[in-house]
Amino acid sequence: MQINLTSLASSVKANVQPIDALLGAGEAVALAFTTRLANWFSTIPTVMLTSRAIADTFSLSPDLSVITSISLEIVGQSVVSVWFNAKAWNNGKRKSDPALDEKLPLALIAAYFATDFALVAIQVLPRALAGNTSNFVGLAFPVMGMVTLLATNCRVKLFQVEQEVAVSDAERVAQKAALAALAAQKAALEAEPMRHEPELAHDDTGNGTLALARIIMEKQPTISGSELGRQLGKSERMGRKLKAELMPVISGNGRGVEVVE
Repeated sequence: MQINLTSLASSVKANVQPIDALLGAGEAVALAFTTRLANWFSTIPTVMLTSRAIADTFSLSPDLSVITSISLEIVGQSVVSVWFNAKAWNNGKRKSDPALDEKLPLALIAAYFATDFALVAIQVLPRALAGNTSNFVGLAFPVMGMVTLLATNCRVKLFQVEQEVAVSDAERVAQKAALAALAAQKAALEAEPMRHEPELAHDDTGNGTLALARIIMEKQPTISGSELGRQLGKSERMGRKLKAELMPVISGNGRGVEVVE
């Protein structure tokens, strides 16, 4: 039994594409969920240390100190996200689009990290200098939180770029397939013997416009001249002219129907 490999490949691809799209959507949801969890879990030690420092330094209640510390982390994560979004916008924008300011969110990120680090240092340095050197480890917590925040945001942006590239590749493949099908139809029409057809005028429209117009009219017998021009990327006047020239040919073949515009 002879197997048509082309048909088999097309069938497999058609069945795999929905699964691939579903897995891609699932990966996006999982990435968004784990990214948020990683960001917040990495700030827990910092929140504990900064809230104690805030309570000791500013004589605030423990509850209010925790709320202040959490608010600081929310602001920090927000400005990091704003900076990544601004950077992505500026890298992908057109020349006519306005540029977004990257320096302000970057300065706010630096201020957020400096505040976090200073509050942790207030809490751990006195103990470390008093002889409990293990407290120096506490200085690593704000650094770890910042690295995690930058890494997870970078991963999210990278995933978004990968998805955009995948969509763009799929569109290019579909466009190439459509052009190939159109070229095949054109070749078939050119190879088909003409029977009792009036001779066409010389195609001076360029790029085989006359042949393409004929293909479109045979597929869409009721198309108007104006719409024909739009589909060809030509003026409405050119579309009407082409239709008037091709209508006797197509009608002579029994393939089209005259439409009064």
